[in-house]
Amino acid sequence: MTQSTRYQPVEKFKRLRSTPTASAFTLVELLVVIAIMAVLMALLVPALQKAHAQAKTVVCMSNLRNMGLALQMYLPENKDKLPPSSCHESDPQQYWLYVLNRYTQEPLLFRCPSDTGQNWLDWTDPPTDDWLSYRWSSYATNGYFDNLAFVRYRKATNIEHPDNCVYVCELQPSHIGVDHIHANDWESPQQLKGDVAWDRHADRSNYLFLDTHVESLPYQATWDYPDVNCWNPATAPRWPAQLTGK
Repeated sequence: MTQSTRYQPVEKFKRLRSTPTASAFTLVELLVVIAIMAVLMALLVPALQKAHAQAKTVVCMSNLRNMGLALQMYLPENKDKLPPSSCHESDPQQYWLYVLNRYTQEPLLFRCPSDTGQNWLDWTDPPTDDWLSYRWSSYATNGYFDNLAFVRYRKATNIEHPDNCVYVCELQPSHIGVDHIHANDWESPQQLKGDVAWDRHADRSNYLFLDTHVESLPYQATWDYPDVNCWNPATAPRWPAQLTGK
């Protein structure tokens, strides 16, 4: 046996030991990685939450636009008279919510995904009684358009500035068994806020105007004494002159 053959296993062992191996993470490196991930999460989560909220706003506005389209189809078939609400109509199947749904292809347009209300009424299978114990909708009509004291406003063609008149607004979840609000009774912003879900979408709310366009607005853009009043069809977009002296 030659000398080179005799020491070959030893040389092979030395070569194996000298081969570099992958080193493990140190504790400091692991903590740095965790810190970086935490920073990225802190940056990404608010952005994702904002995107999610914006998506809900888009769905809500889509609901209102579909209501507007349904209204456009309803009016010509009903001599331009707006559909009634529960204000002076006892048959729930005649309420505007139920009526307009017949003109849409969607099974339910009346719930905003940002609405946290509970105990929703199933309009596809409504109860035979006790309607007042359910949440009817995320939305409500402006009572100026469906009140016996304002009969002339039941007809859409009687409204001088339909593009400045709020027809449907978002409703506070505390309202049970309600499908309209009485804007004519408001005397302060607190009363408006008690009826309208004014901050449901980042301090804004979505509104369907009588000309069927939809806007996302702060409440002051629709009701702000003595400059703006988009709820009273007689003077919209202003306040009545007898109240402001203008």
